[in-house]
Amino acid sequence: MNERSEQVKCRNCDQILTGDYCSSCGQRDIDFERNWKGLVEEYASSLFNFDGKVPRGIYELLFKPGLASKRFLQGKRASQIPPMRLYLFANLIYFVWVAYAYQPTDDGGANPSRDPPGLQSVEESATNNQELHSLLAKKFDNPESIVANFYVWLPRVSLFGVPLLAMVTWLMFRKRGFVYLEHIIVSIHFLTFYLLWSLLADWAGLLLGFVWAGSDSNVEDVVSLWLLVYPIFALRRIFSLGWGKAIGFTILLEIIFSLLMGALLIAVGSIAYWLS
Repeated sequence: MNERSEQVKCRNCDQILTGDYCSSCGQRDIDFERNWKGLVEEYASSLFNFDGKVPRGIYELLFKPGLASKRFLQGKRASQIPPMRLYLFANLIYFVWVAYAYQPTDDGGANPSRDPPGLQSVEESATNNQELHSLLAKKFDNPESIVANFYVWLPRVSLFGVPLLAMVTWLMFRKRGFVYLEHIIVSIHFLTFYLLWSLLADWAGLLLGFVWAGSDSNVEDVVSLWLLVYPIFALRRIFSLGWGKAIGFTILLEIIFSLLMGALLIAVGSIAYWLS
């Protein structure tokens, strides 16, 4: 090893290597020209982090409420999946699934790059009630287009849910000593749980529907129950609350956040309506 360390330098920072990883920059010493297996492992590790973090992290997030946030805020981050990476990944999978599962059968309305038909017509006919009523009737006659545009814009607007939820929890628990950025982490974990749990619910209902007719409704009931009680356990663990306070804060949090997200959904619906 001594002979190797005297001869081999890190290709990234030119520091002397004393092992498989550079002690200065952390880069792994792999010759990708000769080691294709190392290349595949490096790519898979950077993309999916196949070292046990992903399955363990997702399991803890889904079934151990608040544990991921608690550990992250305690500084135990090396064993955690980066919260924003997991959140963006969950967003991508969730909305790809939603776009596929709720794809309208009617042609048109799903491409956000097209010119928004009807906007110019509204401007030109603003003083003409008859043309305006005709335009509104046309939009309501094509609801598939509105739905398609709704799901196109929903992922973009949903990103505002993170700072909104963080703002609510920061206001509710500002005396606990956590800064706003720490509430951002809590918010990311909450919303990632919601996306992943909703995905699993859809897939489980779909699979069970093939085996037992009508079982998908039972799955939805179970899923809805866990979505409601999950924040109680999470808030209790993260902020060290008693059961009474955890339940009370959960009810207040869900009411406030539902109102804020409802306003966002109305905004998304308005955008989808005028773009349809």
